[in-house]
Amino acid sequence: MENVLQTADRLFQNRYIISIKKAFTITLPVIILGSIASLINNIPINIVQAGLSTPVGQVIRAVNGAIWLGSTAVMAILIAWTLGYYLGNAYKLNGTLSALTSVSAYLAICVTISDGGISLSRLGSSGLFGAILIAILATELHHALSNLKINISEDTAEEVQQMFAALLPVMLSVFCIALTNGIILMTSGKGIDEWIYTALSFLFSAAQGGGLVGTLFLIFGIHIFWFFGIHGGNVMDSIMVSAIWEEDILSINYTFYRTVEMIPFLSDRRIKIV
Repeated sequence: MENVLQTADRLFQNRYIISIKKAFTITLPVIILGSIASLINNIPINIVQAGLSTPVGQVIRAVNGAIWLGSTAVMAILIAWTLGYYLGNAYKLNGTLSALTSVSAYLAICVTISDGGISLSRLGSSGLFGAILIAILATELHHALSNLKINISEDTAEEVQQMFAALLPVMLSVFCIALTNGIILMTSGKGIDEWIYTALSFLFSAAQGGGLVGTLFLIFGIHIFWFFGIHGGNVMDSIMVSAIWEEDILSINYTFYRTVEMIPFLSDRRIKIV
């Protein structure tokens, strides 16, 4: 029992676990705001929807939509920023510069759409897992390269000194991740973020997707994250959306029920029994 407690204590003291926990905790007010705005716009009560159809209600709907776009819709960016900040502080780096490096690196590997813009799907909850991995990698590179400093006169303003000291570590960290993503994209047709979710898709497909084994596996994953104080639902949802639940599960289950009386999916993307 003592060994178990010691192992658990070491895990709780892990800088990655602590930083991820802090990142999710500090972003909760903004995420809750976006969730409330989305709830108001989509609440399934006729009188509320009728009110939102009026001129004043349309303004409220537009405001709520803008709030959602500035909060929940960019959750991955918020997590990448805050995780980079706290992990950078854990390494005694400039937290703000680590956060900038993490966000820049994540945006550099995001899937682009036909006009060259970034797909919004990777900026929200579906991009959380990738954002966490890239933020950790970018901060680790920043830390590893932190000795590559450009020193200037001490008479220069402190902010300018910090900028020059961080210039090479930040630039090289983002460049290395972007270059790696570019090479992988050119050779395989998929970027780092797409490969992350391809690998997760294979993992959960092997666990029977939405079947009993896959559902239990996902629920176990959610509780593991919560055990460390991390919002397990948000993290696992980003995996489920990209890896498994892109199909109309209810229609598939209904078809199977009418034909073979054995439904293939026991849960939908929100881990509800259907």
